[in-house]
Amino acid sequence: MSSKRVGNFDQMYMSVGNKLTWFLLLGVLVVTGFDLYLSLQRTRASLLDNLQHEVAAISQTLQVTLDIAGDDAPWRYFERLATSISSFENILGLVFYDHEGRVAAMSASLRTHNLPPEIDVREIIRTRTPAEGMFNENGAQRYYRIEPISS
Repeated sequence: MSSKRVGNFDQMYMSVGNKLTWFLLLGVLVVTGFDLYLSLQRTRASLLDNLQHEVAAISQTLQVTLDIAGDDAPWRYFERLATSISSFENILGLVFYDHEGRVAAMSASLRTHNLPPEIDVREIIRTRTPAEGMFNENGAQRYYRIEPISS
């Protein structure tokens, strides 16, 4: 590199090879950054998909358990199940609702957490259609699944 004094500044002249090297380096950095961003998005989507499948499997297992052991009064097991399942990895807690959509049993870990107001548990129970989704709570993303049980 050579320089030329202009006022109080040194003006630098770069050869074509140096300019080409810097432009190639910049291009590689941009492409690598974009690839990293896409990779993180794919990983996030994959983790969320795995979480949804895991929670659905727990929900279905719980449904079968209550069908087999619950006889005509599955609510007898709600409190024990809520406590036990809350200790599973990645499970914040479990809530059972009665037929009117009121809380019948709740994990202690969920006492300070609420579903967003737009989620209508009574409608889910009435239509017997499971619902799941994501919401933000205190800066953290939470995944929820609500599924009616048969009894």
